[in-house]
Amino acid sequence: MTLFWVFGTLGAVLVMPVAWTWFGWAFSEERTDECRALAAGTSMGGYGALLGLVPLIVVYAIGAVVLWSTAAAGKRTRSSAVGHVLVVMIAGTAIGIAVAQFLLAGQLFVGGAAAASCLI
Repeated sequence: MTLFWVFGTLGAVLVMPVAWTWFGWAFSEERTDECRALAAGTSMGGYGALLGLVPLIVVYAIGAVVLWSTAAAGKRTRSSAVGHVLVVMIAGTAIGIAVAQFLLAGQLFVGGAAAASCLI
């Protein structure tokens, strides 16, 4: 049971802020380089999804498996384990988004290449 809370706390306080900030940086890179890419005859479309969204999904999947396995090992009932995992994942998401919004000056959900305003 203690291991569940150790992993849950580390995930919520360290892993999720890094994952959400990485997600924001990937889409910011896509948005800011789209004009140069268009001028070169290509596009940055998909860069944010490939280097930001995919790692975020992987982090969530690994986190869910680790939390589920430690919750189940703590001899909880299935519904109790699911509830604990959901609460920790939701709290981690809220912390991660808040930290990323702060570090990215509120630009986390601005958009990718489609949000670029290029004058070509």
